[in-house]
Amino acid sequence: MAENSQYTEDNIRSLDWKEHIRMRPGMYIGKLGDGSSPDDGIYILLKEVLDNCIDEFVMGAGKTIEILIKDQEVSVRDYGRGIPLGKVVDVVSKMNTGGKYDSRAFKKSVGLNGVGTKAVNALSSAFRVESNRDNLSKFATFEAGNLIEDAAHAFGSSYKNKLVGSFGDIACFSFDGIKNITCGEGGAIVSNDRDVLSKAADIRTLGIIGDSARRTEKKRSWSFDIEEQGYRYHMSDINAAIGVVQLKRFSFFQKKRTLLAKNYDEIFKNSSFISTFQRNYDEITPHIYAVKLLVPNSRERLQNYLLDQGIQTGYHYFPNHLLTFFQKKGEVLPNVENIFPNLLTLPSHVGVSKKDVELIFKAINSFYC
Repeated sequence: MAENSQYTEDNIRSLDWKEHIRMRPGMYIGKLGDGSSPDDGIYILLKEVLDNCIDEFVMGAGKTIEILIKDQEVSVRDYGRGIPLGKVVDVVSKMNTGGKYDSRAFKKSVGLNGVGTKAVNALSSAFRVESNRDNLSKFATFEAGNLIEDAAHAFGSSYKNKLVGSFGDIACFSFDGIKNITCGEGGAIVSNDRDVLSKAADIRTLGIIGDSARRTEKKRSWSFDIEEQGYRYHMSDINAAIGVVQLKRFSFFQKKRTLLAKNYDEIFKNSSFISTFQRNYDEITPHIYAVKLLVPNSRERLQNYLLDQGIQTGYHYFPNHLLTFFQKKGEVLPNVENIFPNLLTLPSHVGVSKKDVELIFKAINSFYC
C-alpha cells in the first residue's frame, strides 16, 4: 500500500492564465525551438497575430497588413475594425475571451479565439496591443505577460469606482515634487504578486538578493549574492519619511486640489480668452490644471507677462513625436501639433488660495484686454 501522505486544499492550485501557458507551451505553439526551423514557436506566435489580421480582411474590414521586424522586435498592424476599446486588455490576457465566439462579428472565421494572442503575450518578454477606433486610441503594455499600469500622475484618482493603481498586475506611481503626494523624489511599485515585489526590491538595491527585506529588520548583508543586473534605485530614508507623512495628509491635499480646480472652473467659465476642460471630480484628484488659450499664438507672450507679475506657468506636455529621440518613428500627429501651442498650465498646488486664483484671472484678463 502506498505510503500515507497528507492531501489538503494546499495541494490544489489554480494557475494564472500566463502561468498555465508557460508551463505547457507545447499545447499552444508546439515546440519552442530557436528560430532555425520554420515550425519553431517564434513563427507560430507571429502566425497567431496574423490570423487575426487575416480575419479582419476576410470580413471586409481591412485591406492592408504591415509587418516590421527589427532587431528582436516584431510589429504587426492591420487596418481592420479595431478591438472594442473596453476589451483591449481582455482579449490578450483573459482566457476564452474573443470576438470569434460571436458569429455575427466573425461569420467567416475558422476556429475560436480562446488563446491566440494570449499565448503571444504570455510567451513574449514584452508585448503591446493597441486599438484605434472612433477617433480614439487605447493601448496596453505587458512585460512577461504582466500588465504594467502607468499611474505616475494619478495617485488618489479612480475610474468606474476602482482606484487607479489597481488595474494592472504591476502599477507605478511617481512621488516627485509636483505630484499629488511627494517624497521630494522617487516613486513606488505596487502589485499583488509577492514574487514581483521581491524581485523589484532586489533590483533596486544593486541586485543583492533579499537585502531590502533584511534591512527592514534592521539587519545588514555582509555576505550576499547577486544573480542578475541590479541598480542603485532605492529611496533614501529621508525621502521615505517625507512620503509617510505626506500619505497621512493625502485626504487634506485631495480636498485642497479639488477645491482649487473647481475655483478655476468657476472663474473661467465665461472667459473669452480661456477654455477649461471637463473634469469629473468624483473620480480624479487633479494633478495639474491645464487650459486652452482661445487667442492663437499668444502663449509665450502671456507666460512672460504673467512671470513679470510673479505668476509661474508652464505647459504639459511637449509632444513626444517632436523630440529627436522619437522623430525616427516618423509619426505625424496634426491634431496634437494644432492644440499644443495653445495649452497652458496654471499654478496648481495646495498653497494656491481662492484669492490667488482671482489675481491670476485678473492678470490674464489684463494681458488680453
